[in-house]
Amino acid sequence: MIVATLDTASKTRALYWDGNLAKSDSGGGTPNKTNLFSIGESTVFRGRFFNGSIDEVALWDRALTGAEVAKLYNSTNP
Repeated sequence: MIVATLDTASKTRALYWDGNLAKSDSGGGTPNKTNLFSIGESTVFRGRFFNGSIDEVALWDRALTGAEVAKLYNSTNP
């Protein structure tokens, strides 16, 4: 399970792998973008697709905390 978060107030980005924080930084990001959003295909280089499976995608309107990410991961692994 991979989770990426962006806290627009603190401009903190975080990447979680299997419920654990893998990397974070204060790189920024812009909220409320209106550009095309795509999962599995490049919107810049059209025709390039993810070679594999992607399932159970979810989007939130806020950044999840590390505890919330861990809880989601643990709920799928009894």
